[in-house]
Amino acid sequence: MRGDREPEQPDPMSRRFHIITVGLLMAAMWLPTLGQIILPTPSQSLTEKRFLAPWPSLDGSTEGLSAWPAAVDAWYDDHLGFRDWLIGSWARFNVQGFGVSPSPLTVIGKEGWLFLGDRDTLLNYRGLAPLTPLELERWQDVLTERRDWLASQGIEYLVVFVPDKNLVYSEYMPDSLPRSSLDHPLGQLSSHLEHNSDLPWLDLQRVILENKETTRLYHKTDSHWNEAGAYLGYQEIRRRLEAALPSLRGTAPTLVTSEEYVRPGLGLAVTVSMEDQYPESVHARPIISARARERSVKEEARRSGRRVLKPRVFELPDPSRPRALVFRDSFANALIPYLAEDFSRSVFIWDRDVDPEAVLMEKPDVVIQEIAGRFIGRRPRTLDEIRARNKRRQKR
Repeated sequence: MRGDREPEQPDPMSRRFHIITVGLLMAAMWLPTLGQIILPTPSQSLTEKRFLAPWPSLDGSTEGLSAWPAAVDAWYDDHLGFRDWLIGSWARFNVQGFGVSPSPLTVIGKEGWLFLGDRDTLLNYRGLAPLTPLELERWQDVLTERRDWLASQGIEYLVVFVPDKNLVYSEYMPDSLPRSSLDHPLGQLSSHLEHNSDLPWLDLQRVILENKETTRLYHKTDSHWNEAGAYLGYQEIRRRLEAALPSLRGTAPTLVTSEEYVRPGLGLAVTVSMEDQYPESVHARPIISARARERSVKEEARRSGRRVLKPRVFELPDPSRPRALVFRDSFANALIPYLAEDFSRSVFIWDRDVDPEAVLMEKPDVVIQEIAGRFIGRRPRTLDEIRARNKRRQKR
């Protein structure tokens, strides 16, 4: 027919473009799986700061069989090839492109400051989760019970509160997180104890605020204080302990020197995969002539989620020094080297409560309980509740 036209011949360039596009799409789909097969299997995600799901065991029970598919899915999701790189790329895209943190654990602050985005921490900072009168009374009753029980064993007691970073350096918090009140659980509890109890407690917020302009006392890219802040806290703790421990008064405090250097960003920068874009200026306080030596101890059954938390034990070749047992959270990591130099034996246990079994086993001269401000909103356990928790752990 006259109106018929010959079919158009495909454009070779267009054909190649489609082939390349399909090839790249297929590669993008299969590359993570290939990476999962050929790359080493990690046990921990550096960007998410958590342990990854292990390959599930199959025990043959009805419950095990029903839970196994979901456990395999969790393992596959956690071990997908190039997972950390993909998460990091997405993080950099959000931070550099929009100034938004891709991780709920990290808040992008001003002038290169990063803050912990933990829900309790932010609610406390903004004044949206104040302690009730009943909660304040419970804290007082629980701490008094611990003090009295330790006193019956001939043991001194000191509770140490460490302020959260966003309370010390609130000027660097983003404007998108305004404070509805300046009240927060740490301030509430300190005020309550000051007016209603004779407990031996120490709130480090005052001395830290007084000295923050002289030296930066917290990391810019981590939620914790730096060594300068920890050493300042140690000096205050030492002054309080000297009043209660005569054998400590005639000894010299731990002496340090001062060092500063720059390194890639710390924990909060790692969660957004931007260690290079958020460098950390470290304010180190290394000990001069450290004498305490850490002992190698067997793994203890102290678990928090999937983490196994081991006690750390230090000994000093001076039997005239007192013995200390410290219950603590992550803020005490930087305190440990300084405190260890003051005691003939010091044991540091990651536990926010005072474990009576550990006390009876160690028989220390003093029990120190270090508590970060963000944990004050959580309900403290009585001694009976702690004993019941230990029994449940033993059964498991």
